[in-house]
Amino acid sequence: MDTAFTMARYEALLRADFAGFAHRAFCELNPRACFAMNWHFEVMAAKLAAVREGRSGRLIVNVPPRHLKSHLASVAFPAWCLGHDPSLQILCVSYAQDLADKLARDCRRIMTSDWYQRLFPTRLSPQRQAVPEFETTAQGYRLATSVGGVLTGRGADIIIIDDPLKPEEALSQAQRQAANEWFDHTLYSRLNDKRKGAIVLIMHRLHEDDLVGHVLAQEAWEVVCYPAIAEEDETHLIETALETRRVTRSRGQALHAEREPLDMLEQIRRTIGEYNFAGQYQQAPTPQGGGMVKAAWFKSYAANERPAEFDRIVQSWDTANKASELSDFSVCTSWGIQGKDLYLLHVLRRRMEYPELKRIVRDQRDAFAAEVVLIEDKASGTQLIQELVAEGLHAVTRYQPQADKIMRMHAQTAMIENGFVHLPKEAAWLAEYLHELTAFPDRSRARSGARAARAAIGHGAEARYPSAVVISPRSRTDSLDASTGGPAVLRAVLRSSVDDSSCPITALSPRGRGVRADAKRSFGTPRFSDPVPIVDHPCNKRIDEQRECLRRLVAALVVEVVTRVRRAPIVNHPLEAALGEMRRRHVLRHVGQAEPAECRIGVRVRVPPSAS
Repeated sequence: MDTAFTMARYEALLRADFAGFAHRAFCELNPRACFAMNWHFEVMAAKLAAVREGRSGRLIVNVPPRHLKSHLASVAFPAWCLGHDPSLQILCVSYAQDLADKLARDCRRIMTSDWYQRLFPTRLSPQRQAVPEFETTAQGYRLATSVGGVLTGRGADIIIIDDPLKPEEALSQAQRQAANEWFDHTLYSRLNDKRKGAIVLIMHRLHEDDLVGHVLAQEAWEVVCYPAIAEEDETHLIETALETRRVTRSRGQALHAEREPLDMLEQIRRTIGEYNFAGQYQQAPTPQGGGMVKAAWFKSYAANERPAEFDRIVQSWDTANKASELSDFSVCTSWGIQGKDLYLLHVLRRRMEYPELKRIVRDQRDAFAAEVVLIEDKASGTQLIQELVAEGLHAVTRYQPQADKIMRMHAQTAMIENGFVHLPKEAAWLAEYLHELTAFPDRSRARSGARAARAAIGHGAEARYPSAVVISPRSRTDSLDASTGGPAVLRAVLRSSVDDSSCPITALSPRGRGVRADAKRSFGTPRFSDPVPIVDHPCNKRIDEQRECLRRLVAALVVEVVTRVRRAPIVNHPLEAALGEMRRRHVLRHVGQAEPAECRIGVRVRVPPSAS
């Protein structure tokens, strides 16, 4: 009798207290894990219970990753609600359908468990038990979809939005806007009863204009925010069917010290960077004291601390379309690269008409003896590149960004934060330059200087991490194992295969994108731009000596590579050495053709045009 009475009381507790129910559901789904109860779990459970009871219609919960937000909101909460009201219609949204389906399977597993069915009379309909949507015998359902999904003809009493964006997607304005517009135009209208229906948005913050920032600008929401490290003293009220109590947290305390103590959080901060930590863990998308880049991250150097020589000097240009007062500045940043460190040498910032811009590009290149001059290939930059290359300035390199400016800057923040970027202690342009960088992307002036910095720092980072040499017969990518001495062997082969001393090989490929042999002649400087087929080069007319030099280089490389492949393993390639002979015959058959570029070898050689 006592045992039955105790079990009955326990089951009544699970029905009445959502925190207890969620705890039991966690044990069902994770039988080997130890559940560590914490006050934040109880607060979130109490807020969700208030949604079911109709006391809260718009709820936002911001918590760091791995703090059971998805278990509470997308798994346990729908099961608990459908247990109390089998006719309830619940719509659950996540950033991807795979994640939405995984959470749906967990919820269905809870609802089909023996202990759940002892608690509630709710049963799933045998006619509809699909993962994305399962129904009860009372025509209630849990429908799982992803952001952007089609919801025509579907409605819900409760809408739960659990992580509508991935962290990398939140950096893209297009992705954020798509999620926000889908909420406005599709999801918001799906409530069956606009007066009584509820929407729950639970996520960690990713950007000032993420879905949380977007909806707060439209209407009033109840917001529950838990930074991983308290930034001020906090007091939280826990209201359940069993009790009402208050919990406090002092400034500087961890949210759940038993699982993530302060030293671990500091390690996470160092690993993912201040910008990511401020959003995902502190729920403050813009770090205190700066935007994506903080001034304190930069190292500084005095004039007497500047290296005497650099491995390479790179200039990056961001060109404006016009020189009008309202247009952007044209900006050139000059960088010295030494090992893993980048030193900013000079910043030129001026509004210029095209003829002056063209002249200044030459002057800046000569002033710093820059080996690489990066110019973005759009607007005025396209014409500038074409004319400078035609006039023999072979250091000019096309730069074509592959992502939007915020994502490109974000890719470089870890390098800056780790102290690899050095600024001079004193310079006339330093204050304005720092202002632009630290204001990015929130200030209209954080434009040209930031763009030029992104291009140059990105180029320097690529040059610092060369990977194993890569060859590519017939456009395939075969990576020689670095342990075979591949890079050294191929470098020696390239140097010895060209007996013309005016054409030494000066560079190999970074990041395994193919051997890039940049030809350097007495009248030019090395090219580091992305290679294009020789037949597409703007200076297509080349003298016979240049073509013969290239032909000998390609032939010698192919012969040596095939020999090396027979003796050494190929990394990450299914073909064995037996195919080497077939490729060798195919490649050498094409070497003698009129245009060496038609030989589909991954050796990318940029031969500058004749000085004449």
